[in-house]
Amino acid sequence: MHIDTANELSELSEHEAARFVYQQQGHLPEENLPPVLLAARHARRMVAALALPPDARTVHALAGVRAAATVTELLRSTVGTDVRTQRGIAAQFLVERHGSQAAARVELGIAKSTLSELLSGR
Repeated sequence: MHIDTANELSELSEHEAARFVYQQQGHLPEENLPPVLLAARHARRMVAALALPPDARTVHALAGVRAAATVTELLRSTVGTDVRTQRGIAAQFLVERHGSQAAARVELGIAKSTLSELLSGR
């Protein structure tokens, strides 16, 4: 992926590009961002929503601790499952379009056993 950093294009892996966008806190325009970078941008917003206000008091800190715990559990229990479901849908699309052997050869970055799990909905 290419990311423009101070008018310079850099070649980054998808993971590096996502981390870069996550850390930028809104410096890149959202239009035409690939899904992984848009998701990284939304993840940054989620974390920002949990930040203490500048005039924080004890009540804010207590609410912040509870909110962060709730969001962490939501990420573990629900969001992770939903993301995996979307990954499975995309893998299924590739299999339907190209067959399981061809899809396994495509650079999915996953093992055949993981592809099988995704396709079985586990």
